[in-house]
Amino acid sequence: MGTLSAASTEPIHLPFLVLNLFVGLVLAFSLDGFYRRFSTTISNRHSMIFVFYFVILATTLIIMIVKTSIALSLGLVGALSIVRFRTPIREPEDLGFLFLAVAAGVGLGANQTIAVVIAFALILVILAGVFWFRTHQMGRQSGVFVNVVIPFEDAPGSELDKLSNEISSIGRNVEVRRVEINEK
Repeated sequence: MGTLSAASTEPIHLPFLVLNLFVGLVLAFSLDGFYRRFSTTISNRHSMIFVFYFVILATTLIIMIVKTSIALSLGLVGALSIVRFRTPIREPEDLGFLFLAVAAGVGLGANQTIAVVIAFALILVILAGVFWFRTHQMGRQSGVFVNVVIPFEDAPGSELDKLSNEISSIGRNVEVRRVEINEK
């Protein structure tokens, strides 16, 4: 009792699985709070936060299952080669947070719990310092994010140029961060 078999040479110890999933939940909660406090992304913040929980916990489970079996790990590689993201990550900062979540999940899945917790905490402290330095020492740039829906027939570029010129006449700097074209 206390072990699960996953067609491997070494059984998965249930207490380690439960402990690492719990630690993963705590790390995801910490990453959630850190992301809410320090992230500067402007799109999909709430859906991104949910992904942190999913990525850390799912990665922990997957690594714990496949780490003891070459056949399972090769099957995982084959399955992952088929899967691709349909929605790209739009902000590089979000990708960094996802890599941190994946790293935590892989480390927990490999039963490196103490090392993961220490490294995770240290990384968040370093990132908090970087975010603090960026906003306090380099000056906080004030800005307004505007979401504009423009109906157009043929040339969205000309409409965007007109809008940028109009806004530039009011303020000093205009930066187009993202353009989405939805066809009806």
